[in-house]
Amino acid sequence: MMNLSRVRKTTIRWVIGCVQTRFLVAQPREEIVIKMPDGSERKGTSWETSPMDVAKEVSKSLSERIVIAKVNILTIEYRPNLTQ
Repeated sequence: MMNLSRVRKTTIRWVIGCVQTRFLVAQPREEIVIKMPDGSERKGTSWETSPMDVAKEVSKSLSERIVIAKVNILTIEYRPNLTQ
């Protein structure tokens, strides 16, 4: 017998996923400037370019070592894994 609670949770997650997808698709795509810690700038597209995309553009090894990216309206900062 199926666990009703599990089915409800799955359904709720699916509905939330649909709402989030519709929201993201509806957002305008605009060119953005991403400022890097060294002062250089990279171009991206709002609602499409992810911190991982930028890390891969910088170097493959950076994208493999990256642990966290702080994202807000004005800044994207990269924090490398310092424990390695």
